[in-house]
Amino acid sequence: MSSGQHPLSDAKRVLRIKALVHDIDVVVCMYPYTFMFQQLAKVIGMDSAKSRHFLSARHEALSVLKQAQAPHLVLISDQLNDGSGLDLLRDIKRLDPDHRCIVVLNQNSVNAQRLARQLHADACIDENSLQERTGALIKALEAVQQGKTYTDPRLQDLKPSVHPADGQPLSERQQEILHWVAEGLSNREIGLQLNITPNTVRDHLSEVMRRLEVSNRASAVSTAFRLGLLP
Repeated sequence: MSSGQHPLSDAKRVLRIKALVHDIDVVVCMYPYTFMFQQLAKVIGMDSAKSRHFLSARHEALSVLKQAQAPHLVLISDQLNDGSGLDLLRDIKRLDPDHRCIVVLNQNSVNAQRLARQLHADACIDENSLQERTGALIKALEAVQQGKTYTDPRLQDLKPSVHPADGQPLSERQQEILHWVAEGLSNREIGLQLNITPNTVRDHLSEVMRRLEVSNRASAVSTAFRLGLLP
């Protein structure tokens, strides 16, 4: 939707967002949504005595929030300039669970959505909803203002690609292999530890990456830690 198609609707939308964030300190930590970032800065960064920070890296956001004297509203993209936005979400909630966090998911992944909820995200929005101005951001802001949670209907439509048995998306053998991957062992070295062939290790790792919806060993380990699949 172009800004000229429904100017009145857009104007009302902007006014509503401004009203919802007027009385709270805001941190926006998003990457690489350059256009969206600029639009949010224009909307959120005006007409308030409260602090406004527009960042793109996890360490920058943590630096700001470690000095915070009151709960902030934090908008986070799931990928940041220096890592995972979900790692930032976890860190923020450890700093102060009263910080209100809205996560913008740019992965078509039910695992990312599930993990965001496990890490106590207050709201989750699909990035396309922001770009298409569906009203999801306003609904998320309204929900967190009332102390409620919100999930974008677009995300609710995602179907799980992992079907965990008894709550565990990985088998015991797969978790064993992932443990040794986390220790830095090669497929050959893992095979020697578990008395299986390197090809069997490779096949197990391929299935692990498919289930966790990642594309490499490092991401598999990181995701497994965040999901609590590794100690």
